[in-house]
This record gives sequence, structure tokens and C-alpha cells, in this order.
Amino acid sequence: MQQLEEEVDNQFLLIQGLSHEVWFEHILPFLSSSSLLSSRLINRNFSSLILSYIIKFKSEFKIQVGYPNVLLAKIVQSLLTKLQNLKTITYEDYNLLEDFCLTDQGLSELHPLQYVENVDFASLGVRSSDGLFIKEWIDRESPILQSLRRLSVNYVIDDVCVLLDNFENLKSLRIVSGCVKIKLPSQLEELEIVGGIEIDTLHQIVQQCPNLKRLCVNLFSEFITELRDDLKPLKNLTCLRIDVDDVVVYRYDANFFESLKSFENLTELQVPWPISDTNSIPYKNLNHLGQLSQLTSLKFKTVLRYRDIFPKSIGKVVETISSLHSLTSLFLDFSAIDVKVNFSHEFFDNIPKLHNLEEFTYADEGGFSDIFNHFCVTTLKHLSFKSVGLTIQTDQYYPNLECIQMVTNEIEEDDLNHFKMIQQVNLSKVKILKIGSVNLETLELISQMTNLEELSIVKMRNISSFKTVKLPKLLRYLVLEECHYLTGNEEDFFESFIESCPLLEKVEFCTVPLLQDSFVKKICAWIENGADHKKLFFWKCASLTNDMIYSFKDITKCKFVIFQECPQIHYTREISEILTNHEFIQIFGGFNSNSLDTTNTSNYVINDLNVINSLETFETVIRNSLDLKQHQKAFFQMLTNMFEGCISENTKDEKPLYRELQKSEFETQWFFYYSFVMCAAFADRTIDHCFRKAMELVFTESNEKLINTQEKKKLLIDLLEDLEDQLEEDTLKFVIEKLLENRYFDKTLSVGIESHEWHEKLVDSMSEEDIFQLPYLHNLLNLNTDLLGRIVKKSQLFKNCASFIQKLQDTSIGPISDPESLDIRDRVPERFKNAFLTEVMVPMGKTEWDEEQSGESLPFEAFGYRWVLKLSEEGGWLSIYLSLASPIPISNGSETSEYETLTGNDGSSIEISFMLLNFDNNPHTYFSGRNILSQSERDYYLSIRSNLVQKFSEDSYKFLIGMNAISIKEKIPCPFLSSKYSIHRISFHVPLELKNYYYNEIKVYSDPITTLGTKWTVKLEKKLDSGIFGLYLMLSSFDLYDEKSALSKCRVFFHFANKNLHPDSTHSYRKTFSDTSSSVGGQIVKHRELFKPMIINGERFETYDISLIMEIKSIF
Repeated sequence: MQQLEEEVDNQFLLIQGLSHEVWFEHILPFLSSSSLLSSRLINRNFSSLILSYIIKFKSEFKIQVGYPNVLLAKIVQSLLTKLQNLKTITYEDYNLLEDFCLTDQGLSELHPLQYVENVDFASLGVRSSDGLFIKEWIDRESPILQSLRRLSVNYVIDDVCVLLDNFENLKSLRIVSGCVKIKLPSQLEELEIVGGIEIDTLHQIVQQCPNLKRLCVNLFSEFITELRDDLKPLKNLTCLRIDVDDVVVYRYDANFFESLKSFENLTELQVPWPISDTNSIPYKNLNHLGQLSQLTSLKFKTVLRYRDIFPKSIGKVVETISSLHSLTSLFLDFSAIDVKVNFSHEFFDNIPKLHNLEEFTYADEGGFSDIFNHFCVTTLKHLSFKSVGLTIQTDQYYPNLECIQMVTNEIEEDDLNHFKMIQQVNLSKVKILKIGSVNLETLELISQMTNLEELSIVKMRNISSFKTVKLPKLLRYLVLEECHYLTGNEEDFFESFIESCPLLEKVEFCTVPLLQDSFVKKICAWIENGADHKKLFFWKCASLTNDMIYSFKDITKCKFVIFQECPQIHYTREISEILTNHEFIQIFGGFNSNSLDTTNTSNYVINDLNVINSLETFETVIRNSLDLKQHQKAFFQMLTNMFEGCISENTKDEKPLYRELQKSEFETQWFFYYSFVMCAAFADRTIDHCFRKAMELVFTESNEKLINTQEKKKLLIDLLEDLEDQLEEDTLKFVIEKLLENRYFDKTLSVGIESHEWHEKLVDSMSEEDIFQLPYLHNLLNLNTDLLGRIVKKSQLFKNCASFIQKLQDTSIGPISDPESLDIRDRVPERFKNAFLTEVMVPMGKTEWDEEQSGESLPFEAFGYRWVLKLSEEGGWLSIYLSLASPIPISNGSETSEYETLTGNDGSSIEISFMLLNFDNNPHTYFSGRNILSQSERDYYLSIRSNLVQKFSEDSYKFLIGMNAISIKEKIPCPFLSSKYSIHRISFHVPLELKNYYYNEIKVYSDPITTLGTKWTVKLEKKLDSGIFGLYLMLSSFDLYDEKSALSKCRVFFHFANKNLHPDSTHSYRKTFSDTSSSVGGQIVKHRELFKPMIINGERFETYDISLIMEIKSIF
């Protein structure tokens, strides 16, 4: 190192006449990482200079989206361990996409780093990491445990939450978890837990961390009456942020805010608030809030919807907040109130203004313009508002505003509020602007914002020429959203919006349907001629085609370019080569699949030497196929280029990629073996070989301690049910031995019951704890007499399993007394004894639409929502659906007609753990699970052989249901707006005059629908006598995008809903289509009023407006 510095000093610095300090302190720190790396290419002296600077002074490293585990491990060893001043490590995903390349395995490789103080992985996808890398750091005694001061992790499982006290010097922690138990270091000063916790967890936090200064939690517990006492030990508290569900908020204790006065240092407070009448506890509590005069930041959010809002309550809120003269930051959210309240001018004349306020964020439903204007004071530097129909006062000037964010989902093109606002500011001060309904006049004002750095435009008017516009030169970030008229080829648009901004780093085009290829080609030239690496994002740009992708072939200066849901971008061999050779280009959603020829596997042979000679590059190719749901393509690619010949006795038959695979790391081997077996298109000895290899990999003792090994075991065991008939006898024996060793008794009972030896070991190993986890317990009755005798001796284990005991008695092996009558809570495992428990009856019968027996229980209420249990019986199987009857809370009313105008944004997301058991306590019928239910996932599906479930009566079933609520998120964004879904709007015109030509029903078919290269049709059937109609999805053609070939089957999840995607209108289905003759769907009976037909042309037609939401899971 010393020799390097001398070389830099003698050969470079003296020649340039600049001192060491000038370069290292005044020049290089202002260059980005990409610029530093580019500068190293100038000459050897520059390379030495910059390398010396990086090693001695580089303090931050950003892990970029797309880094795989293997690459990060190499970077750690070759670079990060050498950096002497590395303090911060972050994950950068640009807030665009979830990435699955980097997992806990890769993050664990950071363990050798010695000086890291800050780690921020908050942007890493939940499904990529669950915090197990922390356990690996502990096992390896990483120096990070001593050096770390700040830690932010997106998701942490319970097993890791109890290990957090190993960070001995940690001062700040942010995690996403619904943890029950947690262990924290006592010196912790800042804690934020995103995700609901119970009051018991809060007790643990307060006891373990008496030095907390900042506490931010989301509580799911009826806690308010005792919370004021719980927080008393936190004497140093300066920031308290509490979020709770609506039901809890309503139980505020009258002295809650009074107790906060004891926290002399408290300056920042966030509370949800129920608006109600003047006699309520919350109303009286406002007096105590007004006495917290030291507050500088307040976030005040109203909750619960009321039809009768009391103006005095709203007025009291305004008066109370206005008395907090020290406030510099205020967040007001009145969006839960859907009525308008008028105030007199005298009311506001008698209330003081907050003259120290610098930051104001506001949201409502358009009913409180006076309140908004009251808090818009001249001292504001940051203003953000989301409101419909807000009236902005025009006689106010804001000389200090630097950030203006005017946001609404329903802004009209002729809305002038946003234009009025920017007329009232000092244009040269503004640095951040988000604005809607933009016309040419507005753009001319924006051009005068000389210090503007970030600009977001929502809904630009139809503008043909931009000659009078020039965006500011300092602009770094530009977003154009819902600009439905913009093509990019308008006069001077490129020059005004792109070329005029030399510092522009990131550009996003969101829902710009007319944007043209020719404009993107101009951007490519601009990128290559620029100084820095740019970031581009195109979302729902329907006019962009493959021709535009070719423009990026020669680009070298692009950090990333992402195309998401651009429907005219199709998969071709040329596009595949571009994606393989240019990793900065990513395409997601709306990406049509290419032809799949299953008869000639030679079509999948890859001849590119860069691919077949590189395991890492081949892995990228396979991941791309899997991301596009092309499972069969991925299977044949792996078969023909890697696994073909791997079972041959002659090693010369092995593919080079397979030989490389044998020498690769655990994660790489796991990826290929598991992916190949998962995508298996037919039975083959190669599949048997790869499944055994995968089993040996995860059940090998040396690998069992690796991160996520248990999850990998479960994935393989879940595949066993589909592969059992394809496995050879030796492999099956090996599998069952591993299942027994690891106490997977249930799977052992479900696979291969012939072996006396295995089941002898199983019976001897079982404990009472195992019984409730064995749905296949009845398979024990197939064992021989000797083993049944052993079971009789252990009969105490089965005391709560009435059905099993009765059948055991029928074998005449030995006497067993009948089980005692049990209380409902004695019939469930320990973890459900305090859960919501109910017994439901499900009457069964046939409908005029369906041949199979089906039924549905009466709705039952739990956690503020309605639930039902649905059953259907067909082909010897009983299908069970635990269903969220409506994602709209009961508190919103019972009549659906009251909410005809609701959209998909009004539903809730509920995460539950649950159990289900037949009335006779038959352990075979015991199911448990955990799932998130919402508008897009209303049902949790289970199935069981019908002959294993005892009916309660001749035509009904009866089940015991237990449920725990883990978290509830109200009014979540409509899940169908996610990129993984494609939404198709369909209008059916039902000719009423045809009634005379049909006996009992009318059938109407939609126009063809194309998604991911597959073609579909929706059928509407209407019964003439009852008026009930049904919707069905049909696969209309097996031709793929390339019409020369066809698919063999397609698995799809789909939903029908009304035009507005109302949560209660959603009807969900899932099906693997293997022919064009079958249709899947059902009758629309519940909430039919949400599908009200419109009569057009007098009495001749009924029009049904339907939304079809599709998610293609796999294409074969």
C-alpha cells in the first residue's frame, strides 16, 4: 500500500502539480462510483490514483439489484475486505421491482467485514430474505456484531428476532416482523417495527431497552387503557409513533395523552384518531394533546367512517393543533371522513396560525378546503396534499417552498388547482415538484424553476409544440405519468425535456400509451453521448415494440432500462440474445412467450459458446425462462444442454455444463436440480437422478446448517406427491429413509406403506406431539397385526382421536376405551386454545348449474369480517375452501348497494393462521396453515378423500374452525394492479329478443383475448327463468404467438369482477387447461347488483361490463 502511494505521488501528482489532499478531498469525492471506475481506464497513473482513493476513503457500498449470491461473495473477497474506511452497506433496487437473485445465502458472505457501522437492506424483497443471514453472521462470529450501529432489514422471522441482542453496540434498528418474542440490546436508542405486534411484545421491548429515544410500532392489541403505564420506563423518549387498527383506536383511555406530559423530551408524535361526538373519550382527550407544547412534529390521522360527523369534533381538532406553536412538521389525514363539514370565516379568524410550520402534508376527500388553507402558512418549505375538489386560496404567497407534491388519483385534465398553486411560489426556490393536469402555460412556469432537481408530471394536456419550454438544467429525475397524448415526437419535446437537462440521471414513463419507438431511439443516442450512466423505466407504454429494443444493443452507459407491461414487446431469439448479453435490460410482464416445440428437443440446443461454457451465464438464461413462466422451455434447455447423458456409465457422454455443476457451490447445484425436477415435462430416469441429487444435497449433514436448507427440504417433499410414480425403487427407499430420519412422519405414511421395517421405526418414534400433525394417520391401520399391537400399547397417544380409536377397535386387536367428551378448546392444539373458535355446518346439494355436490356455511364473523366455509364433492374428493366472504369490513355496512361506487382500493388484506377439524376429531381431517387473504386471494384451498371424512348427517358436514389474526391492512391498493396480472375489460351485449329462440338460457361469447401469447374467450350464460347468469373462461386456441407451434397445457389463476374491480364482485378460479373443450367459471349469485346490466337501444340489449383478471402461472 505504501509503495502504491509513493508511485501515485511521484509519477502522477507532481506532474499535475496538485497535492495529495486536493485529489483525495476536493475532486474524487464528488465523482460517482461509475465515474471513478471509468476514470481508471484513462491510464495506469489514473488507475493507481483511484484505486488508492477507493481503498483508503471509500465509505459506502451499494449492492445493486440483480447481484446474484455468487457475485456478491466475489466482491466481498476481492474488494470490500480491502476497504479501510467502509462504514455503510445498502441495497439499491430503485423502488421498481422485487429481485430474487440475492438471498440470505449471499448476504451471509458479508461476515468478514470489520468496520461496517450501517447496514440498510430495507429495499430487499420479502421473498428474497427473511433475516437468516443474521444467524449466519452469529454462527461465524462476524466482526459486524461488534461494529454495527444501525440496521434496517425488510423482513425478519421469529427465530431471528430472538438473536438481535447479539449486536452489542447497535443503536438503531428497523425491521418488518410480526414477532411474538424479541431480544434486543439494552443500549438501543431507536426502534421501528413495521408489522403488527401484540402488547406482550411491547412489554419485552420496554423492559429490554430503557434507553429508547425513538419508538415506532404498529400494535394489534386492545391496549390503550394500559399503554400509558407500559411506556413509563422510557424516560428519554423523544419520538413516539403508534399505528393501530380502527377497533383498537376506539378504546382510547381518557388519560393517555395526559401521561405523555411526563416525557419532557417528547417532540415527535404520531397517533391515529377516531372522530365522533363531543361526549366521547377521544374528544375529551384532545385537551391533553393541546398541552404537549414541546411537540415539533405531529402526524394526525383520522380513522373509522361515520355517516354523522359532528362539526364540533373537527373544529376541536383544528383548535387543538393550532395551539401547538412549536410545530415545524404537520401531517393531517381526514380521508376516512366522506362527508363535507362547513365552517364560518369567524371560526378561523379566532384561531392562531402556526408560524413556525415548515412541512405540511394533507389528505382528505374534498370536504375541508378551509382547514387546508388555514395550515398553509408563508413559512412552509415542504407542501404535499392529496385531495379531490380542493379549493386553494389565491391571495397567499409562499416565498420559501422548496418541495411541492400535489397528488391525487382522480385529477381531471381541466383541474386548475395545481396551476394556481405554483403561481403563488418563488419559482427559483423549488427543488422538488409533483404536479398534475399540466398544460403549456404550466410547463413555461416550470421552466423558470432554475433549481428544480426532481419533476413528476401526471396527466399532461395535448400539446403539439414545446418550443417555449426548456426544463431546468439542474434536473436529475423526471417522471411522466398518464400522459395519454404524448408520442415523444412532438416539436421540440426531446430537446426541451431531455437534451436541455445535462444532469438528468433517471427518467420514467408510466402509462404513456402513444410513446413511439423513434423517441426511445433518440434517448439511446443521448445516453451513449452522456457522461454518466442513466436509468430508464417504461411501464404500460403500449406502442413500444421489439424494434426499439435493438437500439440498446450497442449501449454501454446505461445503469438499467426496464420495460414492464409493454404488450407489443414479444419474445424472439434475437431479443433473448440481447437480454443475455446486456444484463442492464430487464423486461417484465406483458412479455409474450415464443414457440415451444416438444417433438424436436434439438431446437433447445444452445450453440452460443459464451453460454454453454459458463455455468453463470447459463443460469441467467434459465432464470429468464422461469421468470417468463416458460417452464417447459426451461426444462428442455436444461435437459439438452446440461443433463442429457448424465446417467450414462460413460462419463464422456456428460455435458460440459453438467461437469461444471458437480464442482459448483451448494446454491448453484440446488437451483439447477430443483428447477429441472419442478419443470419436469415427462417421466424420465434423468428426473429420478436429479431428484435424488437434490435430496442428497439438502439432507447431507454438512449442508443442513446452511441458510434456507429447511425451506428447501419442504420444497422437495412437496414435489414428492407429483413425482412418486416417476421415482425408481432405490430412490424411493432413499427418500423414505431420509423422511424418517427427519421425522416427516406424515409424508412417510403417504408414500410407500409396504415396508414393515420403516413403519416399525415410525410407530416407535412417534410421540403425542406428533399426532395432530399426521393427516395420514389412518394409513397406520394398513400395517400388520404386530405393529397394531404396539399401537394399542401406546393408545394414550390417540386419546383425542375418536375416529381412529373406533377403527382401531374394529380391528379387534385390543380393547381401547372410548374417548371422553371434550370441550371445544380441548379438541385443538395448544397454539389455538386462545384463538377464535367456531363450529360451522355446511349443507350439501346440487344446483342447476353443477353436477357435483356442493355447499356453503352461513357466514360467521371474525376480526371484523365475514367468513364462510365452502365444500364441493366430486370424483371421490372433498374440496374445502376457507373463504373471506368480503374483504370489506363489517363496520362499513352490510348492504353492498351502499358501496356501488367503491373500487378495488377499498378492500383489506388479512393474514391469518388457522386450523380445521371434522366434528368427530378425526386427525386425518386436521389441517392447519397460514395465509394472506384479500380481494385477489379470497380462498384457502384444501382437499381430502371423501371416504375419510365422516358426514354429520345424510346431507351435511360439520367442522371446527380455529383462527388467529396475524395482521390486518385496510384499504390496500388494489392487488390486481400488480404487474403479475393482466386486466381485460369485456362488454357483453345480450340480445333480449332472442329469448323466444332459446328454451331456457342464452349464451354469448367475447372477442378473443390474448395474453402471454395464449388466446382465450369468455362465455356468458344467462338463465331466462331466474335471471341468474354465469361467467366462464375458455382456452380458445393452443396456438402460441408463433403460430407454427402449440402448447400442451396452461395453468392460470383468474378472476371475474365488475368494471370498477369492486372487492365484493370478485369471483376467483384456478385451472390447468389441457384442451379447448372445457370451460371454468360459475354462476354470479352473490352481489349480483354489482354487475347490474345497462339497457341500451330501448329494450333490445342488456350490456354487462366485466373485468377479467388473469395470472398465467405456467405454460407447457
